Amino acid sequence: MDVDRRTGVIVWCVTGPLQPRQQGFKDLGYYIAERYEGLITEARCDIRIGMRHFFQPRLCMLQWRHSGLVNYLNRTSTGLQVRVEGL
Repeated sequence: MDVDRRTGVIVWCVTGPLQPRQQGFKDLGYYIAERYEGLITEARCDIRIGMRHFFQPRLCMLQWRHSGLVNYLNRTSTGLQVRVEGL
């Protein structure tokens, strides 16, 4: 979706396998995920800035359990916007 040519940081959007098959894709090659940004609609505990939380993205094709440090929160009418870094 976006590339910072100075730092080499790539922003991408992960989808399921159907959309790339229908609309095409770009092969990123090897990569390291450094943060997630997303919307939380259900949580089992109180999400707080500065705390490490474990989570599993709803559309994660690997079905891995991730963890990271929450450093951004914003409550909206559709859910809790969150940024998690230090994966």
